[in-house]
Amino acid sequence: MFLLALGFGLGVIALTQAAVYNTASHEAGVASALLNSAQQIGVALGLAVLAGIAATVTGTSEPGAAADAQLVAGYGSALALAAFFTSWRLGADAVDSAKYWATWYPGGPRRRR
Repeated sequence: MFLLALGFGLGVIALTQAAVYNTASHEAGVASALLNSAQQIGVALGLAVLAGIAATVTGTSEPGAAADAQLVAGYGSALALAAFFTSWRLGADAVDSAKYWATWYPGGPRRRR
């Protein structure tokens, strides 16, 4: 959990820096506020969609072992969908990064000898 928190902390700092890097100094506050608003809306929508998927798959309110199994299936489905979209986005980012580096370094990355 500590490594996860450390990774999120470093990621947020890098994202914020990237968002306000090319803005004028008098517009940096607006850019930062827009970034924070977009993050909040994204988290709220993502959580709402995943909770809706989990509730739909679970679909029962009866106590007992069957309800426990359905809860596991509901949460498992929501987390599997979240993992799919995360890995899909990471793959798209890797392709974009490769295109970026191919543009700046036509011969490919140079290795130090």
